[in-house]
Amino acid sequence: MEEKLSTYWVLAEAKGKQQQHHESLRICQDALVRVTAIPKRMHFFHMKKDINVIRRFFKKYTDDEILLLPLCQDKTNEMVMDLLSQASRRSHLCRNKTEFQFCICRKLRLTFKFGFTRGSAHAFAAYGQLLIDQGNDIENALRMSRLSRAILAKTDPISNLMKPQTLFVVGYWIEAWSCSRDQVMETLRE
Repeated sequence: MEEKLSTYWVLAEAKGKQQQHHESLRICQDALVRVTAIPKRMHFFHMKKDINVIRRFFKKYTDDEILLLPLCQDKTNEMVMDLLSQASRRSHLCRNKTEFQFCICRKLRLTFKFGFTRGSAHAFAAYGQLLIDQGNDIENALRMSRLSRAILAKTDPISNLMKPQTLFVVGYWIEAWSCSRDQVMETLRE
């Protein structure tokens, strides 16, 4: 199964490099549906359920407790997270907000269930982006920023592939609203 998922990931990445983001997103979705990581339809309704689970999780656990999550040891779940990362990036480029939110929520729920992977820090940062976009919740967005940085440190070096994208989200969408220009520029430089 892991080999099939990695083949889908390579195909999606190739289509994305050719600027065929819709096709790349479709490939990711097909692969994720095949392994039942996502439902075939009605992502909006599933996303609403995921958001409620995520909100309860963040209210229940402190940052220190969250950082005690283990590293994911299951290669199939790591590939699912990679495909969800690819799908979230492509849906963002396609301006498909519902699919973007759905992918981020799924990445968070899989992190809570199986532990940290290379895409987990990005999921926390992107969730912070959603908090600012949807409710101007800067306090919790900054919490997600701190958590994503701590997760990057914990998962180093496996998270190096997603580190630039994660730090871009932190600097451009979260810190830009509440931190000094120097701090934002340092994050973007990093």
